[in-house]
Amino acid sequence: MRGLAQCFGILSHGLPSVALPQGADNFGNGAMMAEAGTTVHVAPDQVSAEAITAALRAVMGHPGYRQRAEHAADEMRAMASPTDVAEMLATRFGPKP
Repeated sequence: MRGLAQCFGILSHGLPSVALPQGADNFGNGAMMAEAGTTVHVAPDQVSAEAITAALRAVMGHPGYRQRAEHAADEMRAMASPTDVAEMLATRFGPKP
């Protein structure tokens, strides 16, 4: 996992995932996605072929992971675009004289 952008990229397609954090914000992002039920988080000290196989089987074998990931994707699609947010801010706060 390469950070928040990749987390959102995966979720924006409604796909569950396996998080193998390596540094920086990967740990928090993986934990957040696991808490949301879209990801199985495998900690660095738990990485093994067996752990990764079990994680993959979990996300592929339990439809709840996919359903929650699809729900997250729906929520993301419903969010205002950056352009819409900029327009709302300009309307609300406008240029100062």
